[in-house]
Amino acid sequence: MITFLSGVLAAKKESSAVVSVGGVGFEAAVSLSTYRELPRIGEPVTLHTHLIVREDEISLCGFAKEEEREMFRILLGVSGVGVKMAMDILSSLPAGRIVDAVQRSDSAVLCQIPGIGKKRAERLIFNLKQLTHPLLLAPAAGMEVKTTAALPQNEAIREAVAALEALGCKPFEAQRAIVEAVSILGEQAAVSALIKEGLHRR
Repeated sequence: MITFLSGVLAAKKESSAVVSVGGVGFEAAVSLSTYRELPRIGEPVTLHTHLIVREDEISLCGFAKEEEREMFRILLGVSGVGVKMAMDILSSLPAGRIVDAVQRSDSAVLCQIPGIGKKRAERLIFNLKQLTHPLLLAPAAGMEVKTTAALPQNEAIREAVAALEALGCKPFEAQRAIVEAVSILGEQAAVSALIKEGLHRR
């Protein structure tokens, strides 16, 4: 079992990352959430991994946070949810938002995910509510979840978020990217600097 990869980020794209460990490059599928957490190429990185073994394929899925990997495993245990759907869900919503939606039976949150309509969202929440996994029972507010509430507000930040949305980011993606940009550059950073850093983080 490969539990984690710790090495140097050799390549990345929205759906995968390559980590160089001891001269060997390991490719892992990643969610958009993890992609946004990745450092720049050539920098140290650690991914928490889940090994997928099929009759004709062995592959890795990598996650920036252990809680995201755990949520991935929970989702795989739900009837009708495969690797692709689990990754799509985690690309659209952080683990804490999923927990919160399940605890509040808020199917509208899951309807934000491409390919998931109202009936499927309700069924998914129903199935998840039947589980007794500690992650699903934990207070969602105690998890590390970056939402719009964590985003400081000033004119430059609002303009940076709007610019990322204009470039094709979904609202929650733009907000999350700018949250991370602000954490690096500070609340008084120029709009252009926030946009540039946000584009690296989306």
